Amino acid sequence: MWAANASTEQFGNGAFPLDCDSDSVPGSDPSWRRRCSRSAASWVVVLLPLVLGGCQGMGLRPAGGSLTQSDRLMAHYADLSGGRFAVIADFEQEQHLELFRSASPGGESLHQLSPSTGVKATGGRCLRAEFARPEDELIADGQAARNWSLPRDWREYDLLLMNVWAPVAVDLQLSLVSGRERLRSIADSHIPLQPGWNLLRLDLMDAAEHVALDDIRELRWSLPLLTSPSVLQIDDIILAHNQTDLFGDSRSDTGGLYLKRRGRRWDVGAGGRFELGVVNGQIRHWYDLAADRLRMRNLVAGSVMGPSIVAISGDEEVGLEVLESFPAWGDRVVARQRLLEASPVRVVLACTWDFLPAEGAAPDDAPGQWWTYTVYPNGDVYVHIECVTEASGWSADALGLAVSYRGREDLPRKCHSTSQLGDSGRLLHVPYASFGGDSTGPGLLFVVHDGRGAPVMSCASREALARVTAVAHGGQTRRPRQDWDCLLVLGDTTLADPDAEARALHFCFPPVLSPTVGEVVTDTVGDRDHDGFSEREGCYVLAPTDQRVLVKVGGPGGPQFAPAFRIAGSAGREAWVYVDHEIHDQVARTADGEIIFQLESSADQARTVEVYLR
Repeated sequence: MWAANASTEQFGNGAFPLDCDSDSVPGSDPSWRRRCSRSAASWVVVLLPLVLGGCQGMGLRPAGGSLTQSDRLMAHYADLSGGRFAVIADFEQEQHLELFRSASPGGESLHQLSPSTGVKATGGRCLRAEFARPEDELIADGQAARNWSLPRDWREYDLLLMNVWAPVAVDLQLSLVSGRERLRSIADSHIPLQPGWNLLRLDLMDAAEHVALDDIRELRWSLPLLTSPSVLQIDDIILAHNQTDLFGDSRSDTGGLYLKRRGRRWDVGAGGRFELGVVNGQIRHWYDLAADRLRMRNLVAGSVMGPSIVAISGDEEVGLEVLESFPAWGDRVVARQRLLEASPVRVVLACTWDFLPAEGAAPDDAPGQWWTYTVYPNGDVYVHIECVTEASGWSADALGLAVSYRGREDLPRKCHSTSQLGDSGRLLHVPYASFGGDSTGPGLLFVVHDGRGAPVMSCASREALARVTAVAHGGQTRRPRQDWDCLLVLGDTTLADPDAEARALHFCFPPVLSPTVGEVVTDTVGDRDHDGFSEREGCYVLAPTDQRVLVKVGGPGGPQFAPAFRIAGSAGREAWVYVDHEIHDQVARTADGEIIFQLESSADQARTVEVYLR
């Protein structure tokens, strides 16, 4: 599980700089694991959030002007600033203790109210629980409560907050239980606690996919790896409704881009088309809004979309197992995600993972991984990935990139490696994989730009997980650092060959532009083959001549897939953009202030693009 700290947000120049940090033991799914219900034969899937409810805190202040407990909580926890939250237990009232009981085979587990060792800013009281054995549990179920209650319906809330104090580093298991008897579902979250207070922020939207949030029965704490008796202190268990549109309108269905904060998650989407949920730098949610307006089916549930960096043995057959053995690049990983840019044309996210030792300061050359996602409203997502391959006596062997999709084992799919028999021309150099594209759901296309870096594309599936995965691999590992540029296309039900093949070719070998006025910029950082198209940003880069650009786009020879353009040197200037001599109003500026715009897809007709600057 990732325990992300609160952070501040700012807006300026079309960007939302925001850092979120979190620590976790590396794992293919660092948040949750599946567990079979103790009383049911069915499997219960992972969840991301947990918490309880109690009373609604609206921050109302008495006539005398003194602070209420709701005021203190809202002042201390930024996630409560909207005023919609429910206090499960903050232990400032003794009846909160009625929700809890201890369960221990040896009878040694104890819990009690501690009057002065809790979070000082919110009152100072907390619950103190002793754990003598790995089987000991602290359970909140309200069975014996007379003056307080554990609410069952959590659907109104997005986030669980909880402060947990540990005397030493220890692994906490949190379990959320919904339903009862044979209808019960259990989801576990394994959280590495550091000595002192740990603020846990857990996303309830993931939980909704695996447990019944309208029938929550229990919340459990345990220390399954315990080797000697230990103590935990728990304070401020709160459910929060934390949703904010940071850009655009997430309720609109007109296709416009939007950015929404929902608990720990950032949702990037185009109204009526798609929505991506990013948590700790990874795409963990994908909804097809055209067919699933209520967001009921997460198309990457139980996994991540990727591209995720995976370690592969040289002679290993690549399957789903490769995703379940996370590269051991550190005892902990600190995840940061920053929103760099948000406009009607695109949203840009930068994400970092830094791998750290269990104790002590990180060396200057500690291993790390970096992603940049550039999302356009038509469903094109350009991903730049980098990673350290050699640092502090550590080195990586074979590496690959994995992309996953939720679907049946017989989901239509194609994995195309480079230099396959029957390939001709440029297709020899293009590795890509496509999923779906029939009546079962939307298509997903995954393309790696440089086939030399990952020439082999392998597909694997596992029916029990309802997941299919493509892994691009086989290239020689560059030292001390390696990078890739990829394209993800969130398509509709027609994204199958030959459309997938055409899109893959278009990314790897975009049409070369020859402006009548202006020039193509070929030395942009991110333009891998210096042809004027930045694979990192997913756009052509053009420079004006005499403050003007004139260029023909498309024409006979194949479709033009929603090309985007950035005008170099346009920062601080007024600009007018015309397409076929009509004003083009979807024009924005990058974080550096340069003009950026995108055209709609077209068949084979040529279009005239003009840009005037002043």
